[in-house]
Amino acid sequence: MTRRIALVLAALIVPGGLVALFGAAALKAFSRTDTGRKAWDRVTNAFRRLPAPVQPARQAA
Repeated sequence: MTRRIALVLAALIVPGGLVALFGAAALKAFSRTDTGRKAWDRVTNAFRRLPAPVQPARQAA
């Protein structure tokens, strides 16, 4: 319980921390269900299959 209070206080102090805290809580709840795990696997597999970034073309001097 003390750890949870410390996390909430830290999230309120750090800019954007509250959004990250809610996102982490949502992801944790999402990962507990079978449907959520399947959806998370689809998302991570999509990121693994992204093509390599293209190098910018050199400009002539």
